Amino acid sequence: MTTSTPRKEELIEKRRYWKKHLDAWHGSGLTQIGYCQKHDLSRHCFQYWKRRFLPSEQPFLEQL
Repeated sequence: MTTSTPRKEELIEKRRYWKKHLDAWHGSGLTQIGYCQKHDLSRHCFQYWKRRFLPSEQPFLEQL
């Protein structure tokens, strides 16, 4: 039997939190900055998680 560590559970919760926001942003019609301001989110954290969930949207040179 395996149990989740608190660190693993924290990461799972962060992924859920940011996935929810990224999905909501896609349907909002707002810019990234506008969405972050409206929801009091760090733009840098938003961009980090966006890259984690949406790697195909990275600039071309970062994909090399």
